[in-house]
This record gives sequence, C-alpha cells and structure tokens, in this order.
Amino acid sequence: MKVFLMATAMSNAVFWLITLVRFKVFRLMSLILLGKESASAVIGQCVSSDLEFSNQEAVRSRVSERKLLSEIAVQRYELTKVPACWAIMFSRTAIFPVRYGYVLDDVVVGPDSGVMHIPPKGYWGNGGIILIPSVCHPYFLFQDGVQEVMRRARSIKEPLPICPMPVIGYYHEMFEGLIRVFIARRVFGNIKVLVSTRRSRHIDEMLALIGVTKDQILYSDCPVRVKKGVLIPRWSDCGENLKEDVCEFRDYLVSGLPDARNGATKLYISRAKSRRSLPDEHEIERVLADRGFSVVYFEDMSFVEQLRAVRSDDIIVSPHGAGLSNLIVAKPNTKVIEIMTQGWANSCYGHLASSLGLDYTCIDAGDGSLIERLSAL
Repeated sequence: MKVFLMATAMSNAVFWLITLVRFKVFRLMSLILLGKESASAVIGQCVSSDLEFSNQEAVRSRVSERKLLSEIAVQRYELTKVPACWAIMFSRTAIFPVRYGYVLDDVVVGPDSGVMHIPPKGYWGNGGIILIPSVCHPYFLFQDGVQEVMRRARSIKEPLPICPMPVIGYYHEMFEGLIRVFIARRVFGNIKVLVSTRRSRHIDEMLALIGVTKDQILYSDCPVRVKKGVLIPRWSDCGENLKEDVCEFRDYLVSGLPDARNGATKLYISRAKSRRSLPDEHEIERVLADRGFSVVYFEDMSFVEQLRAVRSDDIIVSPHGAGLSNLIVAKPNTKVIEIMTQGWANSCYGHLASSLGLDYTCIDAGDGSLIERLSAL
C-alpha cells in the first residue's frame, strides 16, 4: 500500500511539474512573439468587448470605422419538444448585447482561424493584443488561433478592408464565418475576403452564393498583416446569431439557389460515413427508406446540392451533426427531428430551428425507443 501511495504521489508530482514547465514555456513564447504586455496572460492580452475597445488606447487608436450592428436584444426560443434529459442544455432565452462592426488599421489576421491581433511594436516590443471578438469560438483560439498568429506574417498592401472567412468546420464556417462575411459586406460595402489555401472544397461555393467573386478573395497559407481589417464580433455563444440576421441570411441564400428538386418530401441525413455515426445507423436508414425517406450523405454532395435537398423537403431527420447547418434554407414549418446522443448534446440546431420558425423535435438516441419512434413517421 505504501508503495502504491508513493508511486501515486510521484506521478502527481511529475504531472504538475510538466504542467508548470509548459505554462512557463508558453509565457516565454508569448513574451518573445507578442510582447511584454501579452506575457501577463497565458493567451496574451485580450480585448473581448466593446467597452474594453473604448478603454484600450492601443485598440481605439486603430479603429477607423465603427458601425452599429444591433441594439441590445432579448431572444426567446420556442422549444417544447425536447426530452427531459436534454432540457437543461436548451436555454429558452438569450440576451444579445449591443454589437458594433469595426474596420481596424494595421492588424494581423489568421486565414485559418480568423483570429485577429494587433502586432507588437517590435520583435521584443510591447502592445501585442489578441482581439477575442474575432475568435469564432474559444476552442479555436486555444487549438489554432494563438499558434497561427504567432507565425511570422506577410504584409499585404491591399487598400480595401479585408474580412477573414475561417476554415474551422462546416457549422462554424456557416454561422461564424459566412454570415459574418455577409454582414460585413452589408455594413461596410466593398471589401475583400481572406481565405486559407487549406480550405475545404465548399468554401468557394459558399462565398459565391453570397455574391463574393473570385477577384474579391485573397488566398494565403500564413497570417497576413493588412492595412485594414474588418471585425464583426462573435456573440457570447458559438454560432448564436440574432433572429433578424439569421432570417435575412436565409432569404439571401434562398434567393440565389436554383429551383428546389422535385420528388421525396422526407429526408434522412445519414452519418454512416462519419466517425460520429449512430451504432444502429444502417438500421435507421432501412426503416426510414421503407417509409419513403430519401437517404443522403452530405459528404458526397456540393454545398448547393445540400441546400437544395433541405429546401425541398417537409420532414427532415438527422443525428446531431454539421449537416443540420443546412436548415438555414428550410421552408417555414418544416418538421425537423434531431437525434441527440450522449457526449454530443448541443442546443445550436434547436435554437436555429426556432429562429427560422421550424417545427423542431429532439429525440434521445439512448432511451431504447428510437427505432420504434422513427418507424411511426
């Protein structure tokens, strides 16, 4: 027993020693690459709100344009068909603070993460500031954002303001990337869009659908230092947007879609080809196909093909996953059934469906009655 306790104590000591060393190394890197002020925090000095913008001279002096995007708003979500086991995760109300859009002079932008920061005055200088409002989700700041903007940037002399289109996964690209480019174009007019050369195949198609032409896109494989950068701040939760913005975005996307296909009015978005597929995915496919559902694999379809498929149908069933992002173009009152699984529970599509006026139901995949309930559709 004593040997076991000693081994456990030594293991804990080694763990905390490694943690301390990693912390010290990260702070040293922050000091060298982002400046003395930045080293005061593990992820650098951050500016996270409009109030802080107004109080930070280093940031305020960079703002060349500041336009009101929306006043403070309380948004309510009509969600009555959520099982008790998931109900705590589905907030019924969200408070959106006043939000402004900015054009900032002389900033560095990461094409992959979309993270924006004010560079230090010199290699060892002060003033490096990461702008938290530019981060699509804190997870991406830790995963990619800091590492990306720490790399040496190349300068671009483009006179037009530049807005990033992050490459961070389909859902985030839709509701924290594309919609922000859409808002930036509406608010600031003639801008250019920064896109990573490592983008997935649907990014260019996404941008084309909101009217961004090839000559309005700048591609880069490293961070860029630009004369003017457009910052449309994220909301407090990932992918959350005001209902008014969501509906305007929906209407614009629908206006650019080819006519919806004819045929099946019931759709099952299968995740059989995904690492997050349901254990009984193929049985679900068989049951729903027997009931007239069209089974699709969005991994094999273009962006526009996915939108057209969703726009065409009156009933949509899907496990929780990025394919439900395409609900953005669903017809009002479309019946949506999301199959939720332990470990991946998330309210984002329920909130999206509520904002769009869809008939949303959430089913717990682990309650033992999934196949029975789907067989009744």
